[in-house]
Amino acid sequence: MSCTKQNSLKFLLFVFFVSCYFLSIAQKNELANRDAYLENTNQTYLVKLPIWGAEVTFPGEAFYNETSIYTSKGVGTQKSYNWSDESQNLQLSVSYYTQSEVISTKNEKEIFADAAKKIAVRHDGMPMLGTIITNLQNIRECRLKIETLKGEQYEAKIYAKSNIIMIVDVLVVNRDKKADEIINQFFKNVDFKPLNRNVTTKTNQDGIAVWDSLFVENFYLTFPQAPISNHKLVTSLYGDNKYYEWYMRDQNNLNTYVFSVMPFSNFKTLSATQIIDKNIEETLNSTKGKLVQERDLDYFEVPVKEVIFKTKDQYFRARIFCDKNNLYQVLVSGSKDLILGKDVNRYLDGLKWVE
Repeated sequence: MSCTKQNSLKFLLFVFFVSCYFLSIAQKNELANRDAYLENTNQTYLVKLPIWGAEVTFPGEAFYNETSIYTSKGVGTQKSYNWSDESQNLQLSVSYYTQSEVISTKNEKEIFADAAKKIAVRHDGMPMLGTIITNLQNIRECRLKIETLKGEQYEAKIYAKSNIIMIVDVLVVNRDKKADEIINQFFKNVDFKPLNRNVTTKTNQDGIAVWDSLFVENFYLTFPQAPISNHKLVTSLYGDNKYYEWYMRDQNNLNTYVFSVMPFSNFKTLSATQIIDKNIEETLNSTKGKLVQERDLDYFEVPVKEVIFKTKDQYFRARIFCDKNNLYQVLVSGSKDLILGKDVNRYLDGLKWVE
């Protein structure tokens, strides 16, 4: 295998397992330093942003731009995609940037007001903010309207989660019926969908505790309770790589259950066995862990290995699966007694593929 491929895989797996490791300590969403995925579909222009699985559809080709934006930490970068129709005097755009503060119920009004103020100064008008709501993806959103001194109408939806702000906006001079249709469709086509995800509750049978089932595409996994999603795009010198993750902690915040998926295409031409073996090696390197046990599991239809390792603070037990589509990791961290318990066995056995 070439040195470039080895380094590429090493980097990807390092990020993959470090993310899982630090879930047991703290969660912090960060904006990937990258541009969006772009797709042309039926004369529309789909922009897939590297935050929250956000997708925005433009009526035509959108052009990328970067501008400076002032935050409490100094000058930052605002990335945007823009489309315009000169005949309609209409501009559509989506932009996003990071800020120093993480949004919460205590500071959400100030954060949205600050974002609106920046926009109002740029367009020379008075901002009118709507009510802040939290959508189904746990992202806060708020409507903004501005009538500029030039007679233009500005309208936007501001979205906020963690320390990231995303703005979907329109600027129009003469808002006629045709412009209305374009604007309404533009706002309607903002979506957040990293992967198909539906959580349903399993029925309680024979005294077995009720668990939640996470269904994703053609596979599913049961958790002791509904998990939280934490999807990302990881950027390296070798390209952009999708990383999907779901996790949950117990009520005492001591034990963590993690399920993560990386598309097999991330690993180029490496075989499933090579990926799994390298995976284990990089896990131990990145966590400074000591391998306690490693074994092949031959009762699955796809290649699987199970490892138990320990660090200074806790034990880990993980199963790594690899089929023709994805690399899957089902992992639990906590005390030695917990990772060998019945609930963990049930969790690790819970990954299934839909026939």
